Amino acid sequence: MFSKHVTKELSAYCHGEVTSERSRQIAEHLIGCNRCRIRFEEIKLGVKLAERLPQRSAPDSLWLDLQSRMARETNGNKLGATKSSPFTFKSWQPALAGALIALLLVAGFAALRLYSRESRPFWQVARLDGAPKIGSSRMEEKGRLAVGQWLETDGDSRAQIEVGSIGQVQIDPNTRVRLVE
Repeated sequence: MFSKHVTKELSAYCHGEVTSERSRQIAEHLIGCNRCRIRFEEIKLGVKLAERLPQRSAPDSLWLDLQSRMARETNGNKLGATKSSPFTFKSWQPALAGALIALLLVAGFAALRLYSRESRPFWQVARLDGAPKIGSSRMEEKGRLAVGQWLETDGDSRAQIEVGSIGQVQIDPNTRVRLVE
């Protein structure tokens, strides 16, 4: 029935610690919401029982003991603050561990990329004339034609492919060759 119950505000409402407008809203809610009304009755009963308890003053020795403990803790914190620096090895351990992990990941990915590039089958290509292309890149003096790539020559270009231990193939101008397997 109600989307927002008022159970978190019932103690403050019971003690008169809410604004008059909010008090009116809570009272209206309690009229229609059985769940919150039961909780409010429990809180009122607890307040009545607490009011019946006898009030006693704490012994002076308790306050003196508390004050001396607080003083010791305050002095201990001051001494501890001067002895230890915020830049201790222990405070840097998580950051160092994170940096080491990141470094290992980067090195691992670089090695994997290099290994996968080197281990893929390819043919060596030498430029004979002009500007042949491997894929979309213009070739320098030598290049690599990997599986799936195209070697293209325009009207002024020629290239030579080293086919493993079989031999060489010269690629004439205006030719397109793809290494399939």
